[in-house]
Amino acid sequence: MQTKSNIFSASGSIENSLEAMIMTALERGNGQDVRKEIENSIEQRSAQFATICRLHFDDFIDQALQVFELSEETEMLRNGIGPAARELNDYGQDLLKVIKDRQDHLRALQNVNATLLILNQLLALLGEYQRLFQFLEQKRYFESMR
Repeated sequence: MQTKSNIFSASGSIENSLEAMIMTALERGNGQDVRKEIENSIEQRSAQFATICRLHFDDFIDQALQVFELSEETEMLRNGIGPAARELNDYGQDLLKVIKDRQDHLRALQNVNATLLILNQLLALLGEYQRLFQFLEQKRYFESMR
């Protein structure tokens, strides 16, 4: 079987070989032989041309089939990616809610911690006020000033 490169190299020299064949036949002086040689040459060239066309057509068909296969694979991927993307999006939304809830929870714990700190400081202050009032009730004014 001829490959494309062999056919192209052969078809590249078509003009030269045809011209040489006509010149040879004319030099022999036989017009009938020239006509037969030209017909044979045309038949050969037609066969080569048909082979070239068939090879290109076969390549075209192969490439078209590959495109259709890729189209089908692309469609399958598109159909598979859509639900997966929605699922990932839903998971991300749920995760954001959990993070927001945890941030809210952390903020609440920080608020409770700050409130407890303030209440402890107030408790110490109230203890001092209680001691001050005890000194004042006992009329121990000098000690209450400390």
